[in-house]
Amino acid sequence: MASPDQEFSQRLERYFDGTLSAEERAVVEQRLRTDPAARQAYWEAARWNAALNAWGEQYAGRQEAKLEEFPAAPPRSVRRAWLVRTLAAAAALVLCFFAFRALRPSAEVVLAEVSFQRDATLPRVLHAGVYTISAGAIRFETTAGASVSVAAPARFRLTAADRIELASGRLTARMTRPEARLTVKVRDLEVTDLGTAFGVDANASGRALVSVFDGLVAVKTSTTSDDLHLAGGESLVRGRGAASAIAKTSYDAVAFRELWPLTAGIDEATKLVEFLPPGPLLRPLRDYRANDRVFLFPERQGAVVQQPLAVDLAPDVRTWPDSPVSPYPIPRGERAHSYLVFFQPDVASNANAGGLRRLAGEITFQHRVLGVICSDHGLDASDSVLGIAGADYSTPGQRRGLEEADKENYRGGGLPHDSITIAPDGRTVRFDFHVSNEREQMRVLVAPE
Repeated sequence: MASPDQEFSQRLERYFDGTLSAEERAVVEQRLRTDPAARQAYWEAARWNAALNAWGEQYAGRQEAKLEEFPAAPPRSVRRAWLVRTLAAAAALVLCFFAFRALRPSAEVVLAEVSFQRDATLPRVLHAGVYTISAGAIRFETTAGASVSVAAPARFRLTAADRIELASGRLTARMTRPEARLTVKVRDLEVTDLGTAFGVDANASGRALVSVFDGLVAVKTSTTSDDLHLAGGESLVRGRGAASAIAKTSYDAVAFRELWPLTAGIDEATKLVEFLPPGPLLRPLRDYRANDRVFLFPERQGAVVQQPLAVDLAPDVRTWPDSPVSPYPIPRGERAHSYLVFFQPDVASNANAGGLRRLAGEITFQHRVLGVICSDHGLDASDSVLGIAGADYSTPGQRRGLEEADKENYRGGGLPHDSITIAPDGRTVRFDFHVSNEREQMRVLVAPE
């Protein structure tokens, strides 16, 4: 087997022969940019390649002229001048090559990878360039650490791993790690994250809307000297034209409704699942009521478990209530995204709301499920770690978890128990609720990546 240096030398030979594949050529060029020893080897190879080419041309000419013997060698000064000219030409070509690549990002550099798309046809990996989405929605993860979702119709240019120019359409972004960064440019408006989740809507009329779901962003234009900071639960608008002023407005997350699930890290969900808008609660949880659906509320993202956290369902034991209580607690130090799924009947609007109903469906998350908490005690104990401060999770005297046995005699008896299952893919939670006139909740914990 060839050593790494031998393998690189062989690739250099094929590089000058023009027989490398695009992938092999990219490997060689990357090493030339970062390894001084590789560049030295390149110069040696370039010198000998130039000399051999020159000798080959002379030999071919002599053969064509049917010369019987080689002419006398030229004087040393002539040979030295020829070698200097050859090396100078090679050096100029190499310098031009690297200068061009430094000024213009290579089309082969991967800036993002598509993690989800619905009715769209983008390639799996995204390079610098312009992309158009005529239908559906996509989500891609940039190498700079941002999860970006875009809804059609939209057109955007990916100029760097941390920079997007949105020509039209709706875009949401969520930073997936502390050092993540992203700037979204809409005409002359620049939105830069400061550790956050936000949305940008560039509509056809020329109006731009920016809404911050969580954290903080800095907004500036070519005509402003200072950045304007927007915090979670705030929005601003910018009209058409450079002379139009930037104005804060009422918090608007509805414009990004189609992108809420993707922004929160959810790929698919049954139609009976209604998503609460991202950002601070616009109204108390107790006000979200319906008799024919369940609600999903994204809670803390990337929360760090401070103490071992008991769960009622884990990937190793996939079905509840058949599973033992907390088969494998989530260990201290684990990071998790948290989602509250709840049913809350609207008895006031329907006299028959208290009747027995079955709500069954599934939710597929972007990443693997770590566990599900569905007991009253488990939900109460995890509110402070995974919940949103100020949310009204519990009501004194009322239960909130799922029923695990056929013993609800106080409801009239015979009510089947609820069940939840983690599907074999490890990312899908299937639920089968038998609901009546009381609320039910479960908390799903998902790995950040």
